[in-house]
Amino acid sequence: MIPTRAFAVVLDDRPLLTMITETRPDPSQFHPCCQIVQVEIREMPKPECCVWTREDFDDDVWSASCGPDRLFVFTTGGPVENRMAYCPYCGKPLVEAEPVVEPDKDDDDG
Repeated sequence: MIPTRAFAVVLDDRPLLTMITETRPDPSQFHPCCQIVQVEIREMPKPECCVWTREDFDDDVWSASCGPDRLFVFTTGGPVENRMAYCPYCGKPLVEAEPVVEPDKDDDDG
């Protein structure tokens, strides 16, 4: 059964924690200055994906689409082979980019 109610723990009109549950939380679990209020549940948007692209074929360096400095190095394989389902940086579902063929190092264009 999916909970249909949500409660927020509030201190000085600032929410500290939101819980989705059927039962009202026990106030004794929180600081006496905190209040527990029922809040509206909004439909959660589907998360976008974080696309991981292999940047360096020699060192197995991967970059994440969630930021310019989001690099990750694997000792073997990539995100899928290492069973990574979510980006450790942004938390979105991880999708591996279509593999790019490694350029031939001995190929000379001119």
